[in-house]
Amino acid sequence: LAALMVLGRRAVAGLALGLFAGNLFDGGPIEVGDTPAAAVVALGELAQGGLAAALLRTFPRELPRNPVRQTLRFALAITLCGLVAPTVGMLAWRLFAPAQDAQPAFGWLAGWLGGVTGMLVLTPALLMQFHARLRDDRLTVQPFPLICLGLGLTAFCTFATGVGVRDAQAERFKADASRLAMTLQNHVDLTARDLE
Repeated sequence: LAALMVLGRRAVAGLALGLFAGNLFDGGPIEVGDTPAAAVVALGELAQGGLAAALLRTFPRELPRNPVRQTLRFALAITLCGLVAPTVGMLAWRLFAPAQDAQPAFGWLAGWLGGVTGMLVLTPALLMQFHARLRDDRLTVQPFPLICLGLGLTAFCTFATGVGVRDAQAERFKADASRLAMTLQNHVDLTARDLE
């Protein structure tokens, strides 16, 4: 997003190639459906960044006038545009490589939240560093990176805590189910002995 907001269309080719390579070479072996899926996922991620950049086209000009309101506009645009890539990605992986995702809804949620968090945490710092209009007026626009960092880290911590609680509850359920199965088996054994 920062590259598209700073460089515009000049960044598209490099972003597309990097996104495709990142999705294709994800650390696992390359299988039959991976290449088309990686291409579709990269297009979805590029479309997400392009949509956000288009919605935020006037953002650098308007940010110094009303930093808090424009920062919240930035966060809302990021949050809504962040729906594009995980949706396209989930559909692409299910279409081209259906065996890879055991929990598609959780994968979608993690992809959406990860993308939004990444854009909220990294994009403001990159824009403050590389966008000429924001670099020149750092004092006025100082709330922008701070609010975005707070929102992004809060979202991530809330999600991570929720996942931890979910995993703890799943482990507790497995332990309770195991104890219940042992108790039932003991009752069955006792009943069988009594019937003998």
